[in-house]
Amino acid sequence: MRVVGDCETEGAAARRGEHQGNIRAGKAVVVGKEGLVEGDISTQDAIISGSVRGTLRAESRLEVQATSRIDGDVLAGRMQLEEGAVLMGRSRWEGRFRLGWMALRWLPERDPSPR
Repeated sequence: MRVVGDCETEGAAARRGEHQGNIRAGKAVVVGKEGLVEGDISTQDAIISGSVRGTLRAESRLEVQATSRIDGDVLAGRMQLEEGAVLMGRSRWEGRFRLGWMALRWLPERDPSPR
């Protein structure tokens, strides 16, 4: 199923298919493993298992599961990033102690053999 257009709710929003447009939810946003959101997401809590192409803002908590891919900037109060998840963008945590922008860069593994 493909949805085109912005979505705004005071509660929660779940996406298991394609969504082209911004999502604003007062409580939570869940993007399932087969989900693809092409637009910005703004909410309190978010659980991402699928793909997001856009800015993702979770005021309280963001869970990025191993099957997910985020192409865009992430702003979150707290973030859990599981091994295998892909984040291509800048990350910023805005919790009690404000930390500045941090760019994540994946480096190739080094050869552990002595030289």
